[in-house]
Amino acid sequence: MLPIHSERYIRTKFEQSLGISPKLYGHIIRFQRTLGAIVRGGSTLTDVAMEGSYFDQSHFMKEFKSFSQLTPIQLRKYQKSPS
Repeated sequence: MLPIHSERYIRTKFEQSLGISPKLYGHIIRFQRTLGAIVRGGSTLTDVAMEGSYFDQSHFMKEFKSFSQLTPIQLRKYQKSPS
C-alpha cells in the first residue's frame, strides 16, 4: 500500500526536485503549448487562448508576455516579417 502524503508535502517535494512550484510549472507548460499553437499558425489568438484554458484574452496576453517579452500579436507580426 502506498503511503498517503499531504498536498503540502507533495508540493515541497516537487519544489525540491524541480526548483519551481507546481503552479509555475503549469504556467510554463501552458505557455509552451500556446507558443507552439501560435508558431504553427492556423488558429486565431482567441482560439489559442481558449484552447490554453485562459480565463480571458487579457490574462493570456499578460502571461505570454511575462515568459516571452512579446505579446502574441507581436510574435505573429515578427513571424510574418521578412528576415
